Amino acid sequence: MVRIGVIGVGGVAQEMHLPYLTATEGGGIPEIEVIALCDVVKPLVEAVGKRYNIDETYTDHNEMLRKSEIDAVAVLTSQVDHPQACIDSMNAGKHVFVEKPLAQNVEESERIVEAQGKNDVVLEVGYMKRYDPGYLLSLEEFSKMKDVRLIRMHNIASHHRERAEVTKKLRFPIPDELSKKGEAERTKQTKQQLGEEASPEEMTAYGMLLGVTSHDINALRGIFGDPKRVLITEIRHGGRFVTSLLDYGDAVCVYEFGFTNHKWWDEQIAAYSPEKNVQVIFPSPFLKNAPTVTRITEGSERTRDTVVTDIYEEAFRLEWVSFVDCIERKLQPITSASDGKRDVEIIAAMVESHQKKMSIDL
Repeated sequence: MVRIGVIGVGGVAQEMHLPYLTATEGGGIPEIEVIALCDVVKPLVEAVGKRYNIDETYTDHNEMLRKSEIDAVAVLTSQVDHPQACIDSMNAGKHVFVEKPLAQNVEESERIVEAQGKNDVVLEVGYMKRYDPGYLLSLEEFSKMKDVRLIRMHNIASHHRERAEVTKKLRFPIPDELSKKGEAERTKQTKQQLGEEASPEEMTAYGMLLGVTSHDINALRGIFGDPKRVLITEIRHGGRFVTSLLDYGDAVCVYEFGFTNHKWWDEQIAAYSPEKNVQVIFPSPFLKNAPTVTRITEGSERTRDTVVTDIYEEAFRLEWVSFVDCIERKLQPITSASDGKRDVEIIAAMVESHQKKMSIDL
């Protein structure tokens, strides 16, 4: 049994993690028990504790690390708070599951990587797509392709979270002082990465790429590996639309991101060769057990179109199964601290390419 303490019990914790971590019947994880919760907003952590029958609640994660008999920590806070929570937890000898992105900039990511290496604990970044059976099926199909000439990463996101809400979230206002402090820290860490002269448009784009599409960068790398360089990036519409070209040698990846008010989910990775096209089409992450679809179109004389839609296992649950397995077998997960750091490096290079109007080697 792995005893978990959760740091940060806002929307992500309530929607994506606690329902699986605390379930006692189908859909739960028998090897996990959540015994402690921590959040800086005291009424929130107490209310969430009451909902899930968890008596140990804290407003200071270091107090939780000292007093609670936990084996591991789930860091589900704002990303600017990831480094300190992760490092303090690992220094206390705890294994760590941390939501994506790993951190707000490369320097903070490196601090986490160093702490993980020093303490020799498991750290898994919560890129649930990498554990999705539908994605893993598509990975097999992508690996069979020869002479890939074009890759397309497409994510036109929206406020689908509120429309698709399954778990009724408990909400309490963040005190103004804490909110202002968090925003100031976010700005500071962003400018550490992009430079003091970064425009509001560039800072918005960087934040959205980290917060929304780091999943896509990681899934793309899981299929094709790391790109060689960022060829060029264009940022438009106040930072809410980003187009980037990533160099994969014989193939170029067209990376398309936008944030709109539309009411549907539109996210996929596709690869094109002379004989075969493969797509992996992701559902809204806020719809539980919705299948990730793999589509294969092939044939030079007659066309065969195969669509696989019947894999319903929930990736948010499976990433936790992997976390427990890594702890028990003393392994590092596929979405390790180093892996998460690489995503931050690539996103930073995408924005740097726009700033300098030039290609950036990776």
